[in-house]
Amino acid sequence: MRRRRTILVDGYNLIGATRGLRAHDLERAREALLDRMSTYARARGHEVVVVFDGADLPVDYYPRKGRVGVRAVFSEPGEKADPVLVAEARRRQGRCVVVTDDREVRRGCDEAGAVTLGCEEFERVMRRAGAEDREGLGAPVDEAASPEPPAPPTSAEDLRAWERFVAGVKPLTGRERRQTRP
Repeated sequence: MRRRRTILVDGYNLIGATRGLRAHDLERAREALLDRMSTYARARGHEVVVVFDGADLPVDYYPRKGRVGVRAVFSEPGEKADPVLVAEARRRQGRCVVVTDDREVRRGCDEAGAVTLGCEEFERVMRRAGAEDREGLGAPVDEAASPEPPAPPTSAEDLRAWERFVAGVKPLTGRERRQTRP
């Protein structure tokens, strides 16, 4: 069974890194990102929290519609999303995945024990999840299991382990890996 994950997304960072979302109309880009995250959350059974900077939002702005599996969070006016992401990772005691290309956010979330993933890597994970779901390879989600993330990827082997983790497959520990090598 796949485990339910909490994925924290640096909203504007992912918008800026994704070709199809980069737009001059920021509201439209936010809505498109939230739609994509909802599709991913429903397909994989994960909880997705998208954090946006709230400084430039109109006072009465709210996302246009509610979405299944995804929640939009806006920082306070004058506050960037970065400390909100790090605080959320700490609050969850690192039991989450954080998607961002921001080095400082990644460092703070790594220190909190969270697994971090760059935007491009997350896009690959989402594309693979979409392909698996179209082919009927999705698995039931184990709501009660707690995630045990591997270290953030620093090598090709770590990246593969990380991708297995995000896809819901528990990676081998260092000891288990050594025991399985020929």
